[in-house]
Amino acid sequence: MQEGAAGLGPTTVNHHRRLLHKALRDAVWQDLIVQNPAAAAQAPKRARVTLDVWTESQVNLFLSEAHTSSAYYPIYLFIAGTGARVGETLGLAWEDLDLREATAYIDQALQRPRGGGYVLRDPKSLRSRRAIALPPEIVEVLRDQRSHQDEERRRRPPCEHGPSCTDQACQGRHETGLVFTQPDGKPLHASNIRQRDLKRLCKRLGLSSRRALHNLRHAHATHLLQRGVNVRVVPERLGHSTPAFTLSTYAHVLQGMQAVAAQAVSAMLSGLAPDRRTPVSGTQEGDGR
Repeated sequence: MQEGAAGLGPTTVNHHRRLLHKALRDAVWQDLIVQNPAAAAQAPKRARVTLDVWTESQVNLFLSEAHTSSAYYPIYLFIAGTGARVGETLGLAWEDLDLREATAYIDQALQRPRGGGYVLRDPKSLRSRRAIALPPEIVEVLRDQRSHQDEERRRRPPCEHGPSCTDQACQGRHETGLVFTQPDGKPLHASNIRQRDLKRLCKRLGLSSRRALHNLRHAHATHLLQRGVNVRVVPERLGHSTPAFTLSTYAHVLQGMQAVAAQAVSAMLSGLAPDRRTPVSGTQEGDGR
């Protein structure tokens, strides 16, 4: 019995597709057909992920609970307060922090290969290399984080194998230079944070834990836009490739600000002076990178 396409494995199907593509291409080159009929085909649109963004009150509730009951509070606060990606946060090095100037320089990201271990790679894109201004609350927590690491360093003798140590029972200190680490200095696993701590916190507070770490980043951007921060500053903090991508991702936020815009126009037509406390979108200098 002849086997149908549904019975073919993915490797066989891909091979047949490559043969068909080559045959069509050769037919075009040999003038057997005018154009490749596959050129008119339209690829399916990429499904847009629904953002389950917490409100400001929910973020504050979560951070308040994490502050009293979670060892990962500094990580949650950093993501919520900077909009950094999870890998960028876990790959943040002390040498990329200037606490005196309250600035974090995103220069690398932590990646966990399938075979185990970890890799510090370049950020997602060229625009992802960026400087993020830090609020005083995060600076204070980072200073405490450094003091805590210094205390652990005094308690634990240095491991002779360093960060490459694979002994799970090793009690030594493994120097990585990273800001957020396990007590022994080794890099953290994002999956462990989600499974061992984040889900527990969310369940206790009645919050959705779906993509919660990533949605803390989205909450950062959403709340900045809602508070009138310049729409060119937000992608700078997030490390988006273009401001247009940010505007597309958070179009729902901007649409919700139409009423605010209408009020601003009404005030202008009434001759009222503008409120200088709120930054006006699009008036700052710079190229938005």
